[in-house]
Amino acid sequence: MADSLNSLPVDAQSPTANEVHIVEALFEKDNNGGTFLGGILGGFKEALLGAALFVILSLPLLDGILNSCIPQTTNGVVMMIIKTILFLVFFALIQNLALVQKK
Repeated sequence: MADSLNSLPVDAQSPTANEVHIVEALFEKDNNGGTFLGGILGGFKEALLGAALFVILSLPLLDGILNSCIPQTTNGVVMMIIKTILFLVFFALIQNLALVQKK
């Protein structure tokens, strides 16, 4: 059984500046704007990014571009391997660019 919050020890001292800094670093505030829609979309950023990349890589226009640049892509397996590599590279780049811009 867990301890009740009322039975845990507390002190009357204010936290030091160092303690406040540690707590702020551990528990960052949400920067999604605080709106309901922002909260919903914040949890689905990776899924939306993956879906958008999938749609873009599934376009017939991209197949034509890849076929003209790389003749081996007429084989379906080679085309899928190249698209998978492109998906992984673009996904990682976009995610890391977003992380770099936050700082």
